[in-house]
Amino acid sequence: MITSKRTILSLVMIILGGLLMVMGYQDRVERAQSKSQLENSQPTVATGPQLPAPIDQVITKPHLKETTPGIENIQGVTGDEYFAEYRITRERIRSREIESYKQVVDNPNSDPEARQEAQYRLLDVTRRIEQELHLEQLIKAKGYKEVVVHIQNGGVTAIIKSTGLKPEDMARIADLIVRTTGFDLAEILIIPKD
Repeated sequence: MITSKRTILSLVMIILGGLLMVMGYQDRVERAQSKSQLENSQPTVATGPQLPAPIDQVITKPHLKETTPGIENIQGVTGDEYFAEYRITRERIRSREIESYKQVVDNPNSDPEARQEAQYRLLDVTRRIEQELHLEQLIKAKGYKEVVVHIQNGGVTAIIKSTGLKPEDMARIADLIVRTTGFDLAEILIIPKD
């Protein structure tokens, strides 16, 4: 009985590993296609007082701030404290999310499909965390003192310590986000915060 459970568990893990490899390959192909399309498109650089349409989509929109997870918990906090509080809030949200998925995975009474979905979502959360950290470092390397990035299913929010961003700066930041995450410009929100 124990041997058959181990055998079944081993087979499930092998199948899951194969599926993850296939999904990773498909993700790489989609990113390569997206990168190719991005390289072949016109650069999104402001040529005057008017912004090109794609960059208009990533400019701060006050009505969207309320929809960004975690922001409602840190209203009124300013300066460097804002970014620290945002990171703490983001970490709390992710910890709860990870814990709920782990409970499903570790529960022997969980439906196999639910367990597999929870494992997939755990991998997705891990991937998002890695991308957020990577993007934060890339944007800081562009000369910004503080930045926090939040990736969710609906898009990416980047909050950057700045009194204002030039259209060219927003285009560069948006390009980094598109290349790193594969999200479209319409799914990216950049918020300058002083």
